[in-house]
Amino acid sequence: MARPRSGASRLYRDENKKSRRRRAAVGLLGTITALLSAVIGVVPARAGTYVMRNCDVPGHRHSPMHPWFALDTPAVIDSEISVVDACATGGGVAFTLGEPRQIRSGRNAYLVIQKPSGPRGQVKFVKVVLWYAARLTGSGQPINFLTHSYLPDGSVANGVSNPPPGSENLVAEQQLNPDVTYYYVGIFCGPLGGGVQTLDPCVAADSVPLQIRGMEVTLSEDIPPVVLQPSGNLLDGGTQSGMRTLTYSTSDPQSGLSKVDVLLDETVVASRDLTPRCSYSDFTVCPASLDENLQIDTRAVPNGPHRLTIRVQDAAGNVRTAQGASTVDVANEPDPGDGPSYAVTAHFKGTKRSTLTVSYARPVSIRGRLSQGSQPPAKGAPIEVLEKLDRRGAPEASTARVETNADGSFSARLATTRPSRMLRVAYRPNGGEQIVSRALRLRVRAASRLRATLRGRVVHFSGRVLSGPIGRRGKRVLMEGRSPGSAWTQFESFRTDRSGRFSGTYRLRVRRPGVVLKIRAAVPSEDGYGYVSSRSRVVSLRVR
Repeated sequence: MARPRSGASRLYRDENKKSRRRRAAVGLLGTITALLSAVIGVVPARAGTYVMRNCDVPGHRHSPMHPWFALDTPAVIDSEISVVDACATGGGVAFTLGEPRQIRSGRNAYLVIQKPSGPRGQVKFVKVVLWYAARLTGSGQPINFLTHSYLPDGSVANGVSNPPPGSENLVAEQQLNPDVTYYYVGIFCGPLGGGVQTLDPCVAADSVPLQIRGMEVTLSEDIPPVVLQPSGNLLDGGTQSGMRTLTYSTSDPQSGLSKVDVLLDETVVASRDLTPRCSYSDFTVCPASLDENLQIDTRAVPNGPHRLTIRVQDAAGNVRTAQGASTVDVANEPDPGDGPSYAVTAHFKGTKRSTLTVSYARPVSIRGRLSQGSQPPAKGAPIEVLEKLDRRGAPEASTARVETNADGSFSARLATTRPSRMLRVAYRPNGGEQIVSRALRLRVRAASRLRATLRGRVVHFSGRVLSGPIGRRGKRVLMEGRSPGSAWTQFESFRTDRSGRFSGTYRLRVRRPGVVLKIRAAVPSEDGYGYVSSRSRVVSLRVR
């Protein structure tokens, strides 16, 4: 794929009305009205999407700059501008000027990401979020921060721009056309939007007029993983008992593999969670292939014929299943003196799915059944609920105890004022070996309250994140807003104290009486914070 030449003066000097409507100004020093009219908005998560993060995205560990790259053709970057990659140490990407800190008229410098080709060519861009500092003050012609993207036919879509003076802590969120092939972010010397460009240079007050701290790209793909026909002595034919082997091979060169389950009928007898091996820093965020021999305990299911299924999920949520060529006939001998084996099943009330996402403090319960062979055990059998917080290294602990009814059924209420977690129910017959159900995952949304008032040109915010615990550094809260006819846009961020409380102000540069602004607080999910992203109720403010 040929790389398009970047010509910011051509792109912006001659832009038409449609292009001007698409360009959005983002900045803490701009007016909230300008922010809310920008065509950069929050895109709801949907099936088939996943996230790639580079450099220093808040709440995540440092990662390399690749697959982003600096555009280094002589016509675009001069020796007077250098792009310094310090992502691995948390320094981001610095657009650095040598003395005397001048950029010639019409020159520009860009960081670029290109749509992948080959087996990953089906991956598409959805959204880009940038965390950056734009230090654009100076003399001479203005230095502008800008983004734009290219489509396959060579046409250009203008994106976000910041005029001087810029600010130290900025966030830009931009939805992209799925056909985008290149996305550019950088600086340009000269006026944008039809201004008169002279031969005067741009003289920057800061040696680093642009520092991109982090880049988060939402991607999409809808191609399920490839799973080859399984083999192993579990599938040799005849009756199977005890521990048996199963060999499988699977691949997903697009987003990568995130989870593999092996089932006999509906019972998961082996599982591989690959997310600890996911880097989330390239287009293929998780392992692209896996070849493995698994040990399968046939005693996890009752005697009789069972259908073998291998279920593979990729990072984008696409699922592929592969069936064994024949059923697996399990015939395990009971231990001498033992009666029929026990089995325990569990599911969330109202759904058979293994994952449930709920609002904070919403009542949730799990239901299940304990059986012994084809019969229920005696009434009053003790059942334990085992929970493990949904984070790496968290221990599993018993959090509730209930008893079975006469038919072996049971029900247990779950607390949803605690973080997301994995759940199992367990039964220990007469002090013997513990028997557990399949794992269930409860995802709890964060909760927040927001109050906002407008006094003259100043918007006053206060609120609280209710879903805790919250660490010593507090929790990041994003302020989002919109005006009539515009998309939701982030315009400010705060950090709470340890109790979850936050407050702040935002000043409007221009007051437009009669305009109704809608404001809400977004609580994003982050590593170490066990809740799913959510948003507060909307507060409406009328400018007077």
